[in-house]
Amino acid sequence: MRFLSKILVVLILASCAKNKSVVGLYGDCDDNGSDCYMIELKADSTFEYFVETELWGKTLVAGT
Repeated sequence: MRFLSKILVVLILASCAKNKSVVGLYGDCDDNGSDCYMIELKADSTFEYFVETELWGKTLVAGT
């Protein structure tokens, strides 16, 4: 959840800037690499959110 709050802060701050693009890949993994959270924001207003954890496995969510 800490990572999601970081993403939300970045998106909120980026939305305040004029003519700035937030398109790109953002992510974070823990120190041992077992838990990873990534989101890719695309220029066509779509996104892909990827989560990989030891407990829950892999999850990919796509949307607009």
